[in-house]
Amino acid sequence: MFSSDSLYGGISIAGEPNPGGGISGNRDETVIAEADRYIIDRERPRHHLSFGFGIHRCVGNRLAELQLQIIWEEILERLPVIEVKRPPKRVYSTFIKGYENLAVVIPRRA
Repeated sequence: MFSSDSLYGGISIAGEPNPGGGISGNRDETVIAEADRYIIDRERPRHHLSFGFGIHRCVGNRLAELQLQIIWEEILERLPVIEVKRPPKRVYSTFIKGYENLAVVIPRRA
């Protein structure tokens, strides 16, 4: 929510929801170094707002993390080399900042 002294174009927006809060929070360079880079071995990888926090924490976040861990273990066991073909096409919106397209090459096994 915007604070009581928030103005937009001279109009008070106090108490209105801030739809971009999660996006900007996950990009705070004082908390997450190089926030716009995907760093697979990032220090403190769970230090983000994607699953909420406190009493508003997503109850399924550990299940989601476990599912991602298992699927990536299985993919990399079968396909140990995955090469990025060109820079990804990004998606920018109020609710998500991610990839629309990421072209990869999976070489044949010898």
